[in-house]
Amino acid sequence: MQTYTKPALSFEQQIELLKNRGLNISDEERAKRHLSNVSYYRLSAYMLPYKIMQANGVVTDDFINGTIWDDIWNLYKFDRKLRLLVFDAIERIEIALRTQIIYQLSHKYGPHWQNNNNLFKTTLNSKTGKIYSVYNDIHGYTQSIMYEIYVLIILVSGIIFLPFNLQNIKILKAEKYGFQKRKLKLSKVLDYITFYV
Repeated sequence: MQTYTKPALSFEQQIELLKNRGLNISDEERAKRHLSNVSYYRLSAYMLPYKIMQANGVVTDDFINGTIWDDIWNLYKFDRKLRLLVFDAIERIEIALRTQIIYQLSHKYGPHWQNNNNLFKTTLNSKTGKIYSVYNDIHGYTQSIMYEIYVLIILVSGIIFLPFNLQNIKILKAEKYGFQKRKLKLSKVLDYITFYV
């Protein structure tokens, strides 16, 4: 069994440890408040970009000269906001996909299609030689809105990471994704931004 020797540190001791490692903390009470709400070890991941890296790639405990507490705290806040945006978008995508699957299959096979075991069996069409199951329908319906999801991903990443002019947005799609070449109108872009972001 491994023995751990690091003692538990108070918030004040954590601040002293960070200062000894080269982090500039101008408002210690504010930093203490942050540490009491977001643990030291959660914030330690956001400290890594500001720590000195040796030539062999090993990250040391010491901070790069000039690093301040706000650098770490602002990175944490950015990550939190990005995570909330992404989760919000994922939820909307999930609900949109489920809605389309339920709507389309209910109209094709009846309101209780999910209880029909025969729909989930794979069958061979003797005329065309193609294998068929309800999964073909589901795949078709999800593909029909994949373009919109693709646009959403481009928009969210663009809004967060890239300053861009909405008038000049061009969505380029590789054939491997199965999308036809389409131009996106500005009004459609704004609709996506309003709804998803």
